[in-house]
Amino acid sequence: MNRRTIILTGIVAIGVLATLGFLLPWQFDVAPNVQVQRQPDSSTMESEEMRATDVPISSVDRRPQASTRASGIAGAASKGNTLPTPDTPISDYFDELSERARSGDEQAGCRLSLDLQLCAMQPMFQDGVNSTVEFAAELPSGSSAETRSISNATYFATLGNRAAVVCDGLTPAQISSSWQYMLTAANQGSVAAAARFAGFPPMMSNINNFAIDAEAWAAYRDNAPRLLEFAAEQGDPRAMFLLYGLLSGRDTLIGFPDGFFERDLIRATAYALALMPMADGSTRQGFERRLEEARGLLSETEMLQARQMAEQMGTTLSQREPFIDFASGIFNRLEPEDCEDP
Repeated sequence: MNRRTIILTGIVAIGVLATLGFLLPWQFDVAPNVQVQRQPDSSTMESEEMRATDVPISSVDRRPQASTRASGIAGAASKGNTLPTPDTPISDYFDELSERARSGDEQAGCRLSLDLQLCAMQPMFQDGVNSTVEFAAELPSGSSAETRSISNATYFATLGNRAAVVCDGLTPAQISSSWQYMLTAANQGSVAAAARFAGFPPMMSNINNFAIDAEAWAAYRDNAPRLLEFAAEQGDPRAMFLLYGLLSGRDTLIGFPDGFFERDLIRATAYALALMPMADGSTRQGFERRLEEARGLLSETEMLQARQMAEQMGTTLSQREPFIDFASGIFNRLEPEDCEDP
C-alpha cells in the first residue's frame, strides 16, 4: 500500500470519526462523503494504486445535517428573523435574504454572500481534494503538516457535497452577485463580511481573469484597506493576521502594488504578540522569529508600545475563538455560522 493509498484511506477514516461525533480541527458539523475507489489488482497495475482523481466529491443526495449551533445565526434573531438551515437550497431563500440585505440586515447579507461564494467555488472543490492529497503524499508520514492536509482535503469534500445540494437552480448572475452582498454587509457593520471581503473576496474564484469581474475588483480596491482596518479594530483575528503581514512589509493584497501599505513594525509586532496565544504551532514559531527580528529593529520604548497595544487587542480577541489554525488557511471555512459576530 503506497503513501497515497494510506492518505486516502485516512480521509475515509476521518469521515467515520466525524460521524461518531469527533471534532475535526475546524469542527465540521458532518462527515464528508468521500468515496475511495481502488484500482483492481492486475498484472499491469500496481496493487491497490489510488489516483487523486479517484476520490470524487459525491453528488448523491446525502444532505448535511443542520448546524449544531442552532438553525439561525445569533444576531439575525434580534431583528425578529432567523436564517435558513445550512442544508436548505439557496434558491428557496435567495429572494427573501436579498430583500432583507437591502433593508439593512447585515447578517442576512453576509450569509447570502457566503452561500453564493460556496457556489462560485463549487468547480474548485474536486481540484482542492486532488491537489491536497497529492501534496500530502509528499509530506513526512505522520507529520502535523500531513495531518493538516488530510483534514483540508476532507473539508473540501464536505464543501463539495454541500454545494451539490444547495447550489442547484441558481443562475450565474445570482452566483456572481456574491461580492455585492458581501460588500453591502460589510458596510452595514458585519465584521465577518468585512474581513472576508478584504482577505478572500468572492471574485477569487476567477482570479486568473480579472476582466470577468472588473467592476468587483474596482470596488475591492476602493474598499478593502478600509474594511480590513475596521475588522481588525473590532478584534477579528483573521483581519489582524492579514494586517500583521501587510504592515511588516512581507505581504500585499491582491491588486495592490508592493509598498501600498506603509510599513509599521510597531503595529505588526503588536498583532503578532496579540495573536500568538491563539495561533497554531507553526504560525506561533513564525511569530517568534519575526519578534526576534523586531527586537533588533525597535527601541525598548517602541517594544513597550507594541506590548501595550497587544494587551488592548487581547481584550477584544478574548471574545473570539480560543484557537485558530492559521497555517491551514484562514479563509478555508465557508460555514453559515462564520457570519456570526460576537
